[in-house]
Amino acid sequence: MRVLGLRTLVLAALLAATGCPASSNEVQPAPDQFYFPTGLAMTDGGRYLLVANANSDLRFDSGILGVVDLDRVETTARAWLASDEVDEGCEPGASDPSRLLCDESPFWVANSSRRIGNFAGEIELQTLASGAQRAFMPVRGDPSVLWVDVDVDTGTLTCDDSGGAFPRCDSSHRVTNLFNDPEQRQLTTEPFGIYVDGGNEIAAVTHLTSGDVSLVFAPADGQRPALVDIEAGATLSGQSNGSVDVAGRRPGSPGDFLYSGSRGANRVQMFTLSRPSADGPPVLGRAGFFNLDALTPASESRGMVFSDDGERLYVLNRNTPSLVVIDTADGPSGQPNNVVVGSVEMCGRATLIELGDVGRGEKAYVTCFRQGTVWVIDVARLSLDAIINVGRGPDDLVVDEARQLLYVTNFLDDSVAVIDLAPASPTENRAVLSLGLGPDEF
Repeated sequence: MRVLGLRTLVLAALLAATGCPASSNEVQPAPDQFYFPTGLAMTDGGRYLLVANANSDLRFDSGILGVVDLDRVETTARAWLASDEVDEGCEPGASDPSRLLCDESPFWVANSSRRIGNFAGEIELQTLASGAQRAFMPVRGDPSVLWVDVDVDTGTLTCDDSGGAFPRCDSSHRVTNLFNDPEQRQLTTEPFGIYVDGGNEIAAVTHLTSGDVSLVFAPADGQRPALVDIEAGATLSGQSNGSVDVAGRRPGSPGDFLYSGSRGANRVQMFTLSRPSADGPPVLGRAGFFNLDALTPASESRGMVFSDDGERLYVLNRNTPSLVVIDTADGPSGQPNNVVVGSVEMCGRATLIELGDVGRGEKAYVTCFRQGTVWVIDVARLSLDAIINVGRGPDDLVVDEARQLLYVTNFLDDSVAVIDLAPASPTENRAVLSLGLGPDEF
């Protein structure tokens, strides 16, 4: 758990006064603790959960990408729910005795953590032709797009050749320049949102302040990824700029459409994804835009996600707080309809959205950063099913349909909340386990 405040300030003042530089061990983060956790991703097969630490107050010399063993998480959660069995290193919460609070260290895969840049965001996974997986994440502190190879059988991460303990990912695993050529254009600052399409061998990245959308070529044969295209200012609209999220309509389909919202306007920008030559990299092309305010004022788009068939796009907006539903099915011309067909009121400062079906039909799960909650929306009826208290500053989330669990990073209390989603369970839509001791301060 993070300990900040007077003690930290006094220590810093003493070090400054005595002229004693901090040792490398003092500025390295712990390899098995959450510290401003942000991105989450679950590996194929569901055995492991990748978690990014952002190191957002720059207390340490790096962030972390680590791996949590979900079999261990499930065993601990089920024993607690079935018989109030308390695992070693865990205790019932003082403010909420129904939630088990656990030191996160035993749940991390030993020696899995890798040091990364500061202010890492979402994590997206690509399945390679070999069956291995590759993780991509935007890192604002560099700025770069980091890529890390993941062994889905052991949870091992590879992003350097040093072989040392707790290594830092090396520069060859950071996408920073067009075609990996330092003499060519650099990746735009503030990389923020990311979408990965393994079938089309791409990762698309938004930029928070410029409105640029960048395209990374991600070869399925495992070769080194490269930045291949930058659509400058693509989501700009008047004085509104920046882009937060990006999503693909039908992953793996030739000529797919990508959609990206504006940080401050009511529009969604579309892109075509094409490959001019069979042996060349993909490129982006602008394909027009449409507005979101057909039913209610809607701007500052945040998370967005498509239904599995690509015929519905769900977009989170902060002004007015709403979840907007867009019909993106093919129209008579063969192009997407892009018609707003519904909306539902949302919490303020909504962050990210995931879809999942654990036995009650498809639901949208939305993190509400300011309120410390996750909202559960029935997307068929466009109605609110539940509000789940999870912790302070919930950010990213993953729906584990097989285990009927939901995982949420709590950015402000250094924890990952585990929510029971099992239909008819006495604890359905309740947080039952916390990895990290932060929520008792909530």
